Formats: sequence, structure tokens, C-alpha cells
Amino acid sequence: MKISSHFAIVALATFSFGLSFYENIYASFFIPTLFLLIIQRVCWKTFLKRVLILNIFVGIVVLSTLVNKEYSYAFLIFMRSNIILITTLILFNQRDIFHIAYGFSKLGLSKKLNALVFFMAKFVVLMKNELQSIKKAMIARNFKTKTDLFTYSIYANILGVLIVKSFDKAQKLHQAMELRGYNGTIYCSNYEKGTRMDLFFLGLTILCLLFPFCRIAL
Repeated sequence: MKISSHFAIVALATFSFGLSFYENIYASFFIPTLFLLIIQRVCWKTFLKRVLILNIFVGIVVLSTLVNKEYSYAFLIFMRSNIILITTLILFNQRDIFHIAYGFSKLGLSKKLNALVFFMAKFVVLMKNELQSIKKAMIARNFKTKTDLFTYSIYANILGVLIVKSFDKAQKLHQAMELRGYNGTIYCSNYEKGTRMDLFFLGLTILCLLFPFCRIAL
């Protein structure tokens, strides 16, 4: 069972925003995450890999606070960041970026903002496909990563190619939308319907933020 995309966006925004007001970590903050682990299937290998990769950036911030001997602040940053990261990964597990865009469009926000989200999703997919094709070409040519000037120049060339192709794709997408009579509105036909489970999860998230219990101290 999955939480609908639009409810997932609202719940995640509420959860993240609510956590920012607390200067301590409470056990109740883990309840929504544990609930998601119960109702949703997770590929643990992929999930843990993503958590570890994202924690590289969290670790850099935490390390900077540890250098200044702000241990309690470092603990707060680490725990708060991981609660939000893990909840996000579980909520949008096995969903592509277009599902998120569809959910965003159902929130009833401005048409321009919805269109911006859809175009951003399209560009993410296009750039991902371009990068994968470049990687395959490099493997076919027996390219091996080294810490030398040649490797760095290759990476710089790849970045330049991606930038040039992004402008080219943007122009082609603009022309395609004009030919299809685009008037500023993105129409969706595969909306997800909200369920009682969505409302329960949203209510559970709000309750855990409003009534925290069992403070976790360093």
C-alpha cells in the first residue's frame, strides 16, 4: 500500500516544516517513518545505498559543527536530516519524478508553477538519459577513471556537452509545445485518488509533531 503522491507531498512538507521548530529530537518523530516502513515495501539494498550516499553531504555539515565542538548541534542536524531523508525515500519509493509532478499538480497551485514542475521533471529525465548514453560510450571506449589531468578534462568536456545539449533540448521542447497548442496549462489524466490511509498518515504526522514525547538526548 502506498500513500498518494499529493498527500505524500503535503505530509512531507508538514513534517519537515514542523521538525524545523524543535531544538530537540523526540521519539515521536520516528513514528511516521516506522508506520511507512510497515505499510510500504522497500528494496533494502537500494534504500540503504541511497541513504548512505545522501549522508555524505549530511556528514560534511555535521563534521563542520564537530570541529567547532558543538556536539549537541551536530547530533540535532544528523538526526533531523536523516529522519527527513529516510521519510522522503520511503514515501516516494519506486515512483518516478512524473508521479511527483502529477501529485504536485493536484494540490491546486498556480498553472505556471505546475508547468514548471512538469518541465523540470522532463529535463531531469532527458539529462539522465543523455548521461547514461555518455557513460555507455565511455565504457565502450575502455575509459578508466584516474586522478590525472586527462580524466579531469574528460569530465569537463562531458559537463560542457550536457550544458549544450540542455539548451538544444529546451529549444526542441519549446517548439514541440508550440506545435501542440500549449496555452500554459498542463492537463493530467492519471490522478491518484486519496484514501483513508492517506488521511490517517497525515493526521498521525501532525499529532506526532504537536504532541512530542520521550526526548532523545546526546
